[in-house]
This record gives sequence, C-alpha cells and structure tokens, in this order.
Amino acid sequence: MSEGYVVGQEPVIGVIGHRSWIAGRLMAEFTDPIVCLKGDVPNAADYSTLDCLYLFAGRSKGSSDDMRAELDLVARLILVDRSFWPRRLVYVSSREAVDSTSNYGRGKRCCELRLSERFGDVLRVVRPGAVFGPGQPIDSPMLV
Repeated sequence: MSEGYVVGQEPVIGVIGHRSWIAGRLMAEFTDPIVCLKGDVPNAADYSTLDCLYLFAGRSKGSSDDMRAELDLVARLILVDRSFWPRRLVYVSSREAVDSTSNYGRGKRCCELRLSERFGDVLRVVRPGAVFGPGQPIDSPMLV
C-alpha cells in the first residue's frame, strides 16, 4: 500500500489517457472522485494519494509513432519512486498482446512486461477485445 493512502479515506481514482473512448465510458461508471492527469503523461510525481491509477495509452491499431509514444509513457511511469506509487495500477492493454505478430500487439506486450517488472503485485492488466460504441462505424480504425 502506498504511504499516502489513508484507510477510511474516500478513494480517488487517477486516469492517464482520459480522452480515449473506453476511458470516458469507464469514468462515467465510477462513483469515486476522479483525477484526470492531463496530456496523457504522468506529469505529477506523487501518485500515492490515489487508490487506483488507470493507464489508457496508445490507440487501437496505432501507428509506429503511437506505439513509440506509449512505450515512452510507460518508461516515464516506471521512473516514479516506489514511495509515490498508487495503491493499484491498472494498465488497459489489448487481447492482441497475447501471441500477436503485429507491431501493435508486440508493443502492448512489451508495455505489459515493463510495467509488470517494475510494479509487480500493484499492477493489474486488462486485455479487452474490440470495443465499439455509439457513433462508431464497425470498420472504424479507432476502436478504443
């Protein structure tokens, strides 16, 4: 448990990547206070007051530039000192991270492994399949 977390305190949820479609839908379901970390980068050094930090990074079927940006984001998050970690970290990956030959799937798997090596039992990885929502055509290149 991070030192900044107080038992009995109202939980606070942090979200990096709040602009993604799935992040917006998930945040609408939360009843706890939400802190959106702007710019999709961990720009605050202390996450210890967060009960949970959700990391939504990259784009569905992202380009090479998108994947590099996601790997860079993960690399910066890994630098956070352990005393400033959130109580839990949830990385929203993709089912393509399992046995994928695509650059996208391999990139997601690489992010999972790097986060796992650093955050261990604090980390939870979620691998949703294709996610569709209102107004998105079935052939949309941006599914998340």
